[in-house]
Amino acid sequence: MCPSEVSDAEHALWQRYKDEGVQVWAIASAEDSDVVRDFRDALGLSYPVLDDQFGLADRAYRELAGQDDSQYPFDWVIDGDGRVAYQADAYDPAEIQGVLEGLLGR
Repeated sequence: MCPSEVSDAEHALWQRYKDEGVQVWAIASAEDSDVVRDFRDALGLSYPVLDDQFGLADRAYRELAGQDDSQYPFDWVIDGDGRVAYQADAYDPAEIQGVLEGLLGR
């Protein structure tokens, strides 16, 4: 997990959209649970940081989207029906906000 990305997501995404039902999660793949907890606490994140030690969630969404495992980290927006609405290998909060605004009907 990239500290600047997850920290920015706290403010640009989570704090901005949480009252509208948008959920933000970080998924830490192949990390020790203690490392994940310490990372979350050190950055003061208030959204969930999920521990995916074996990379199962990451692999499942990459397979669904037809992506290989060579690019990491990866950003996803999953719509209310569980479908991939956005995916990218470079964090772009403005682009993600645009997708969220569309999903929220704005």
